[in-house]
Amino acid sequence: MGTVGSGAGRRPTGGWLHALCALTVVALPCLGCSAAKPRACTLVGCADGLTIQLGAHGRHVAHVRVCVAAGCQTPDVQRPVGSTTGDFVTAAMTNDERHAGAHVLVTIDLYDRGGNVISEQKGTFAVRELEPNGPGCGTCFQVDLGLDSAYRLHEVVHS
Repeated sequence: MGTVGSGAGRRPTGGWLHALCALTVVALPCLGCSAAKPRACTLVGCADGLTIQLGAHGRHVAHVRVCVAAGCQTPDVQRPVGSTTGDFVTAAMTNDERHAGAHVLVTIDLYDRGGNVISEQKGTFAVRELEPNGPGCGTCFQVDLGLDSAYRLHEVVHS
């Protein structure tokens, strides 16, 4: 780096002055710009598995047996107070079943309080990939089913 003049009145010249000018030219158009705010991501509302809405049938069901592929479970019937969708059961899926495009064989047996079979249903259903908290905030894989008026299983379509 060189200097112009002599003694106390010398002014610097050279590389750092050019760098300062270049930085000003590059940074000036960005005044008022702000970096994208980071967003908090959670997996709230994102659980892998199978959900079966029992709807109006829930009040008649005391016990449920759900088989997903080869594994069977006896989940408790969930009876949320004040729910608008009614009673439901949830069941787990294996790692092999937890991916988009998979299809799972589901069997559900419903029993009344006396242990009598109300309905036995079976069907193959698609596993859906969901990002309920937005893109990049976690992926979950679910099968959402319901029972029609004749206790037949059907896929629940979410809009």
